[in-house]
Amino acid sequence: MLCFCCFGRTCLIPNNGYLSVAAASLVDEKLELHIVSKTRVIKLASSSFFYKRLWTSYGGIEHWPKEGSYQLPVPANVCPRLCHSKYRSSQGQLADQARSRSNHPLGCHR
Repeated sequence: MLCFCCFGRTCLIPNNGYLSVAAASLVDEKLELHIVSKTRVIKLASSSFFYKRLWTSYGGIEHWPKEGSYQLPVPANVCPRLCHSKYRSSQGQLADQARSRSNHPLGCHR
């Protein structure tokens, strides 16, 4: 099986990065990790999008849907340190030290 992620960023197709973000979201859902925000590929049209003048002057179609990714909002803001502490290893004393140096009661910086 050929996996493009093994070859680094040079193999990415320009202007298609949204596909990898959506794919990461789907893999995250299947593995039930819940560390990537839910992302879907959608099509939107807007007068504020960039359309080349050549494209709009010949067809009479001024705005057509463009594909992109849309991240659904996270239901509740969670402190990154709390999220990290949930997944850290038993040897993660560094996170405890960082939390004790913070002024916030949960160890978060504002």
